[in-house]
Amino acid sequence: MAGEESESKDTSAAASSELEAARAEITRLKRGAETDRALASFADEVHALWREAPDAIFSFTPEGRYSRVNHALAVAFGRPAEEIVGKSLADFFPREEAERRFACLRHVFTTGEDSGSRSPRRS
Repeated sequence: MAGEESESKDTSAAASSELEAARAEITRLKRGAETDRALASFADEVHALWREAPDAIFSFTPEGRYSRVNHALAVAFGRPAEEIVGKSLADFFPREEAERRFACLRHVFTTGEDSGSRSPRRS
């Protein structure tokens, strides 16, 4: 009987350990789902800010091509956003201005630091 009691305790301990592991996994999955929901909500907010911002917002590829633009930039350039994405600065600015602006971008891409130079608004 003592052996049966020991086996029963071992089985009970193993089951308890498995139950705790399952609870921990469920908790981890719930937290992951909550994190996923929070990230999705945050992404929606950022997208709305990007889309509705009154100022021009854009991003570039390392090659200096517009990769994403918001509505304000499209309005400033007088073209739909789809016609701007994939184009370079030289498609919208005189050569010297485009080169100056691209030099600032190249500095950011190579060093990760702001060039400290702000380009004036396009009139």
